[in-house]
Amino acid sequence: MKFYFDHVWRILLTWKPAAYSFVVLCIFSLLVMPSCRKQSQPKPPPGPPPPDISDCTHVELRYSPSKLEYFISRVSLLSPKEVNDVESLVPTVVNDPEIIKALAHDVNQGTFQYYSRQGVPAIKHFVNIICYRNGEFVTAFVKTHKQVLIGTKNYIYENGVWPSLEKLKPTGLTSKITSLRLRNKCGANMALLKSTIIEDPLTQKKQYPVPSKWCDILLRRYPPGGTEQFKCPSQGEGKCHYAMNPNCKSDSPPDTVLLFETKAGWNQHGGPELFTFDNHDPKGGCVLLNNRTVKFIRTKEELQQLRWK
Repeated sequence: MKFYFDHVWRILLTWKPAAYSFVVLCIFSLLVMPSCRKQSQPKPPPGPPPPDISDCTHVELRYSPSKLEYFISRVSLLSPKEVNDVESLVPTVVNDPEIIKALAHDVNQGTFQYYSRQGVPAIKHFVNIICYRNGEFVTAFVKTHKQVLIGTKNYIYENGVWPSLEKLKPTGLTSKITSLRLRNKCGANMALLKSTIIEDPLTQKKQYPVPSKWCDILLRRYPPGGTEQFKCPSQGEGKCHYAMNPNCKSDSPPDTVLLFETKAGWNQHGGPELFTFDNHDPKGGCVLLNNRTVKFIRTKEELQQLRWK
């Protein structure tokens, strides 16, 4: 190695000043020119604009997987009448020019993201919006809950919230369906609590927390401020709207009640005497069984038929 450096040093001593200038220029070119080339590269052209549907005369809405499941994921919490109400109230054809104009405005706010070779991504819930002008097809696109728009040519756009989708609902639909969606969310919160209850992170055993401290124990397993899952969304006040059945163990029969709705409190535990029908409109309350099944109980007779021990 020493011989190598001595050899290089002797060569440099024989060079003239002009040679040194040439070497410095080469090094400068190697370091600076690539960055210049990067800066001079033209920007990629913008993507195509969103589809223009401002002159459409009617719009069809096709929900996936269905009208009902698009709005309410836990269909089992609804009565047959409530199922029919949702199915009949959600529109499938819109002819109102003002609503179509509002929809066209929201579509135009989209920002092109990328081209999808595979078409519609693997998304379960979306609404397919098909636009016509005097009976002739104009365009169609998919609107998902994540605000992604897929056009007929598989162009994907990112959008914000669409106020026009609220206008697509007839008068009274929002208020009627909101209570059902809050019930759906209440059942989902119970299912989340069950996922946290099922396994003790310290022992890795499937054992339930001490009933008198169950809220405190579960709260430590959530990030700071993570208390929303303890609440029924229909009720604004209170830290927790659920109680634990102390007679339900991890090895209890699958249909045993584990969690159920009650009035606001914390670490509540007991039996059906704590159950409340007042958290929802129409009246009723959710119960979570040991096998993760969530039910909506509407009458005292239904409550008495549940397994509590």
